[in-house]
Amino acid sequence: MEKYKGKYRIPPARLQTWDYASNGMYFITICTHNREHYFGEIINGEMKLSEMGMIAETEWLKTFDMRPDMNLELDAFVVMPNHFHAIIIIGENQYNTQSDSQSDMDTQRGADMVRGADMGRRADMVRRADMVRGADMGCRADMGRRADMVRGADMGRGADMVRGADMVRGADMVRGADMGRRADMGRRDAMHCVSTDITDITDITDGITKILMEQS
Repeated sequence: MEKYKGKYRIPPARLQTWDYASNGMYFITICTHNREHYFGEIINGEMKLSEMGMIAETEWLKTFDMRPDMNLELDAFVVMPNHFHAIIIIGENQYNTQSDSQSDMDTQRGADMVRGADMGRRADMVRRADMVRGADMGCRADMGRRADMVRGADMGRGADMVRGADMVRGADMVRGADMGRRADMGRRDAMHCVSTDITDITDITDGITKILMEQS
């Protein structure tokens, strides 16, 4: 921030690339010291000029008579209690026609600066859009890889389940076959026992018959 007479002040609002002596319409504002109401007061919605206010109005009107060489034109103006607004038109004159070429160059430089800044902003927007698109493509690729990993894991789990089921079926078949062999062995043992019992009974019957015959 700049300093004026040792005090800080805001930078001027004027366009730095514009020559304010050039012909054109200008809106100006002049304020009183410390914003004191030197020029009058507003009463019932109407501005009542003080003596100083009337002097300010008169002197403003004299401006165009005092500076005929500047080709000035009066437009709307108003005196307020602590400030003054006016629109003034500066025509072509001996002071600005000599600097028209320089003013044109300054104006062109200002336009070039604006266009350069706009191009920079557009380039920055394009770069940001490319970054967003790149990030989006990366996210999509990463999602694709994760989806492939999930599908692969699902296929692996499916294969494991199939293998597990096959192993269970195989174990069931083995157990069934073993149980069948055991049942067959049990049946054979039972048949052998029955056969043995029948043989023993026959022997007993023959022995009894032989004893009875001997006694008779």
